Amino acid sequence: MALPGPAATRAAVRLCRIAASASSYLPSAAADGRRELELPFALVAERGMVVGGHRGMGMNAVGAPPGARFGAARERENTLLSFGRAAAHAAVAFVEFDVQVTKDGCPIIFHDDFILTQGTGAVHERRVTDLLLEDFLSYGPQRESCKVSKPLLRRAGDGRVLNWTTEDDDSLCTLQEAFQRVSPRLGFNIELKFDDSIMYHRKDLQCALKAVLQVVFEHARNRPVFFSSFHPDAAQMMRELQSLYPVIFETPVLCLKL
Repeated sequence: MALPGPAATRAAVRLCRIAASASSYLPSAAADGRRELELPFALVAERGMVVGGHRGMGMNAVGAPPGARFGAARERENTLLSFGRAAAHAAVAFVEFDVQVTKDGCPIIFHDDFILTQGTGAVHERRVTDLLLEDFLSYGPQRESCKVSKPLLRRAGDGRVLNWTTEDDDSLCTLQEAFQRVSPRLGFNIELKFDDSIMYHRKDLQCALKAVLQVVFEHARNRPVFFSSFHPDAAQMMRELQSLYPVIFETPVLCLKL
């Protein structure tokens, strides 16, 4: 696919640029005189390049054919284990991960719109945002031995549903746990995940984004944080709700700071 020319790029910027406007929802963080945190933009200017960990230590290769360059991942993406191993590399400045909000309002970290498990000989598929937090955390390995674990499956790129196996496994986690248990030196690129096939009402988007913001404001402290999203309405609304953290609107060929 050819990259857009200068005229197309300028047009996209004009269409997608959003004026920063602080919301009354923003707590004292915006009122104390601090400037917007410019990660990774200031780091790019300083170093010329910034290294980020995609979903922590990288995307899982599910169902790789024999002899493929990449087989099963070492650890499951979007887990505390994956983030911790990314943080162990001094060159990694931040990690990217995907945040959705459960039916009972808890921001959790998971990439796919649907979560799959095996039961009574059939594959059961549920939308992540239709789950309560307790239901979501019941998938995959459990931290408490007394809890029953639901097998965690994943759909491969060719449509096959396979066991989601990794060399080292880890439990699913919440956004709050990531702030509390991942090295504070590591910046967070919080990708706001919404299903492209759904037309969201403004109040539903706002409710989900405010749940994410509440966790960030309570736990970020001095950690560098920025938001990103492929959903234009979510990106715009996040910029309207707060002005402390940068917001990036992502497209397949452009990455625009709002």
